Amino acid sequence: MKTITANYQQEADFLLKLKIAFLKKEGYLDGPKTGIIKWERDDETSAIGIESHVDEYHPYLRLLYSQGDSKGNRHPLDYKVHLHRTPCNYGG
Repeated sequence: MKTITANYQQEADFLLKLKIAFLKKEGYLDGPKTGIIKWERDDETSAIGIESHVDEYHPYLRLLYSQGDSKGNRHPLDYKVHLHRTPCNYGG
């Protein structure tokens, strides 16, 4: 059981993370915005489309990208990530 957990951790460490601080800095949390975030790893360029729909009642981000399978086929993915505000407890 511990070996499986270690394998999951190793895989998770390899994944990229989309951080709230980055989204705030780039203006995605200030109002409607559409853009593409690109990155490179091992001479391979990847990208994800991002749309922010930030309103008072139902704020969310839409993430659009594709993922390849073992046969080389690309499958489009479209995720809606709901955003929730929480009060800052440390005065920031």
